[in-house]
Amino acid sequence: MKTNVKTRGRGFSVVEVLVVVTILALIAALLYPVYATSKRRAKERVCISNLKSIFSAISMYRSNHDGEGRYGDWISMGLPTGLSVLPDEGYMDPGGLECVGIPFAPNIEKPFYLPAGWLTGWEPLREPSNLSPGSWRDYVEKWRDEAIFVQDMNHQEPGTSVGSLLQTHRGLGLYVGGHVRVVLKKGDIFQREWWN
Repeated sequence: MKTNVKTRGRGFSVVEVLVVVTILALIAALLYPVYATSKRRAKERVCISNLKSIFSAISMYRSNHDGEGRYGDWISMGLPTGLSVLPDEGYMDPGGLECVGIPFAPNIEKPFYLPAGWLTGWEPLREPSNLSPGSWRDYVEKWRDEAIFVQDMNHQEPGTSVGSLLQTHRGLGLYVGGHVRVVLKKGDIFQREWWN
């Protein structure tokens, strides 16, 4: 008498497939945060490079516009009235003003760099006559090379509200001394003193 014995095929069983899928999902879950962090840091490096280019362009602009000394008010230092002046007058490539970060507020379409001399609190100043030279001059004379020049607030951690005073903010700052620094701390990122 013959018995029918089924031989196993060459495919994988359902259990084997589920084990492999589970292992792959576990590996992906472990690697995703590393990938996301490295992607954010790469964008940060691009912006650091852009800020250094902005400093070089501002230095050339100042030398051509008779900037007086390193510290003083915005106009006497020979600083441009806006960053868009730099590519318009040929001091740098327009791509150097394009921030690759995530906009710091939901109502902003495209991230941008903000010259620190343009802010008094939340109010952007538009005309050179409104640059409140006293407050900028006092700030620069106090902090000297450590005075914030250009702010990049477009590198917040996910879930961070830029308006919150209680959350830790991440900002890239170009300083009067020409160096770029990553600042991590709580407080009002829109105030110049936050950067010091």
